[in-house]
Amino acid sequence: MKKNIYYIFLAIGALLLLALLVFGPFHQQSPDTEFKTVDITHFDLYDNASGSMVQGAMFAGVIKGTRQVVITAHLQISSKDFGGVEFGIPQGWIVKEKYSSYPDGEIDARPEYYISEWHTGSSLEYTSLVRIRPDINLSRPDEGNQGYIILVIQSEDDTPPFEECRILVSVGSEMVNGTSVIYPTYTQYSLNFSVSG
Repeated sequence: MKKNIYYIFLAIGALLLLALLVFGPFHQQSPDTEFKTVDITHFDLYDNASGSMVQGAMFAGVIKGTRQVVITAHLQISSKDFGGVEFGIPQGWIVKEKYSSYPDGEIDARPEYYISEWHTGSSLEYTSLVRIRPDINLSRPDEGNQGYIILVIQSEDDTPPFEECRILVSVGSEMVNGTSVIYPTYTQYSLNFSVSG
């Protein structure tokens, strides 16, 4: 059953991506400006400590000679999770667009309030972090809240072409000996651009 739900959410995410590509700001009529997909990878993380999860897909492609990665994901942040979900963006890449529906379009909800972008030191592997975190000051239903996210990242103009893009996906939180541990469940995913030429 969980696997079927994953594919349903993945299909919804793909439809959202298609709508974004057709009606979004980077859709053009010229073949030179179409998003040409060169690699796809899927992710599915579940944090046992908090019960939160994130699943989706990453699409690597080229548009107008610029390498981009489009991430579509469905996330569910449990009522006891104070961490949420985080995407680590590697050095040499920038966040071009970010869209979120978390926490599922509740009345008076402000999705932009729950998504933020942080920047780290330039010597670190991941120089941008996109976080979707719950408001710990608000009560949440027992099952938590859910939503969708779409991220578009691209290589910086002044950097050489990359053959690979490694994205870190993290989820959840827990208390260990009185200390807060954020994102105990994480995996790095690689997208290959070498076939793009």
